[in-house]
Amino acid sequence: MSSEKAKHSREDAIAQALAEVGERGQALTPFLLARISELTGAASLRANPALLENNARILAEIHKTRARWCKKEGRVCPPIIGEGVPRGEAPNACLTG
Repeated sequence: MSSEKAKHSREDAIAQALAEVGERGQALTPFLLARISELTGAASLRANPALLENNARILAEIHKTRARWCKKEGRVCPPIIGEGVPRGEAPNACLTG
């Protein structure tokens, strides 16, 4: 399968999975990943590790940049993701230090 055809197939699979989605909240991502994997014959699973690695690299850069900004501005910034952020509050809000 050519990369253009594979790309088109992945795009079609994503569009179809999004059209079929009946899940919400935490169940959404697992549903989409499973359905896209079914529709692409598991080709999407081979791409996921690289995607996850890239997302982690980008998230780390966001955290580092945000930490430098908070320090420069004299603010205390709670974690973007993780414990310590009450449900319903903006996790990326910075507090005056």
